[in-house]
Amino acid sequence: MELGTSRPLSGSEMKSGPSVWEDKASSMDPYELQRLYLDDVWRYVSSRIDHQEDAEDVTMEVMSAAFRRLREQTVVADPRLWLLTIAKNKVADCLRRKYRRREAPLVDADHMDGTDHFKRFTVNAILDQMTEDHSQALVLKYVNGLTTEEVAAVIGRSTDATNSLLQRARSEFRVLGADSFDLTDREDEV
Repeated sequence: MELGTSRPLSGSEMKSGPSVWEDKASSMDPYELQRLYLDDVWRYVSSRIDHQEDAEDVTMEVMSAAFRRLREQTVVADPRLWLLTIAKNKVADCLRRKYRRREAPLVDADHMDGTDHFKRFTVNAILDQMTEDHSQALVLKYVNGLTTEEVAAVIGRSTDATNSLLQRARSEFRVLGADSFDLTDREDEV
């Protein structure tokens, strides 16, 4: 199938063509992409979007966009970072829509006990007060467990600039969260 046609690819057509994940030893089809990286995408999206149904929708938007882009791109160096970059953009879109509608997050008490809900609500409230760059960097680093270099690749900055950004973001989080959390150094307790 040529690019530009309006008919969507079927599963067999997607598997038979060359993959953007072609590595010297292996290639990955869309199903493999989903199997390997859906949890990473979900972890990032759900940490930034309070309402579970919205987070599920955004996660599916990310995977859908990735599948569509499989036909357009020829090479992707790191599929995980590529997907998290798409996720970052889709989350920003969702938050913009949410801000325009002025929605209040709904509490989904069935999935968390009181302490977990309070901590998540407090952390999200602090992240919402922070600049978008700071909150995204912290989520990518501490929720998704990316290295500083990987965070830099996702947010489109140099490693040094990202390291500085993370330092400023941690400082801002400490200041904003000082009343909510005991943020003293825990290295002495080990």
